[in-house]
Amino acid sequence: MIANHRTSFSLLLLTLITASLFAIPHTKTAIAASTFSTQRRFGLSDDNTNDIAVGDVNGDGSLDLAVARQGQQSAVYLNDGAGNFAFDLRVNCTQTTVTICFGTATDQITHVALGDINGDGYLDIVAGRDGQQSTIYYAIPSPIIQ
Repeated sequence: MIANHRTSFSLLLLTLITASLFAIPHTKTAIAASTFSTQRRFGLSDDNTNDIAVGDVNGDGSLDLAVARQGQQSAVYLNDGAGNFAFDLRVNCTQTTVTICFGTATDQITHVALGDINGDGYLDIVAGRDGQQSTIYYAIPSPIIQ
């Protein structure tokens, strides 16, 4: 039996999440869910966010947020190192110090996963789309500007 597109993507997503859970060193003690009181917002209030994946996309040691948006520009929000992300800022693909775009504003991206697909040591983006072919966006390393 041939698995359908959604099942294949779900299995890939589960594999990448499972692999990343075992790769993250756990150095702190567990906390109760009731302690999640601090909020950090990102993006805009009218964003059509469908899915989010977490990983260090730019290699600076801080976890970034890859955001899948259906019919809007999908992007990676870069962590400033203190857990802050671009807020109240329309995604601008030329502002690469706060966001990195993937796909186009008309793509129907509904799911996103991060993983080193080609084994080069950099996280790639796997994007699942509604009514379109899914895509892997391979990372192209560039120097970190600080």
